[in-house]
Amino acid sequence: MSDYSELHGPRPGLVARFGACLKVGRHPGNDLRLEQPAVSSFHAVIEWVNDGWYVRDLGSRNGTSLNGRRLQQRVSLQPGDVLRFARGPAWTVGLLAASPPSVGTAEHGRTSGLQRALPDDLQLDLHAEGPGEGAVFVRWGEERHEQRAGNAFLLLDYLAREPGGWVTDAELRSVLWGKRGERMSRNALHTLIFHTRRIFEACGLDGGIIEKEQGATRLCLDPSQVSLSGMREGGAEE
Repeated sequence: MSDYSELHGPRPGLVARFGACLKVGRHPGNDLRLEQPAVSSFHAVIEWVNDGWYVRDLGSRNGTSLNGRRLQQRVSLQPGDVLRFARGPAWTVGLLAASPPSVGTAEHGRTSGLQRALPDDLQLDLHAEGPGEGAVFVRWGEERHEQRAGNAFLLLDYLAREPGGWVTDAELRSVLWGKRGERMSRNALHTLIFHTRRIFEACGLDGGIIEKEQGATRLCLDPSQVSLSGMREGGAEE
């Protein structure tokens, strides 16, 4: 029995083979890199969940379709299914491994947004320095990284209140931009997530630590890996 799966491209001989999951998008860190401008940096993922293979859109701008229908949630896959990323050409699901891969599975959903494993001793420290700004400290082993940020800090600070938990886009827009967020396009949030991921990528980590799916976002860390400090709303020290 094969231990890998296949996605067949629009040209003869173009095949993407994968084991644990297949990340699709324009960013170089994806397994399947598509260079069409309409494709998002982290566009979609094919992954093993519980008892089978599924595809889900990662909150891309132009969506992912399965057999001609745009995805609104995670959907199971079968050989012969046809996928399109944004307005790109068709990719056909080929061989699918009949048993879960031995590594990198989406156990508890925690690692499904990550292309590369995170260091076991990774620690994210968020220090609020005033209204709407703060310092982001990322450390593991002998590595120490620091960056000051505005809205990117606010995004991380809110997601870090419940690491691993999904937060809806509507809630994030409200937190970040107040009532104005109701009138803003979803691209504003997508752009902010892209720039916040760059904080981690600049440290040599996987930007997928901030995971995006249709209508929701989360921080892929355990509570023990996150600490909050400094002055926050109400003037209280945390």
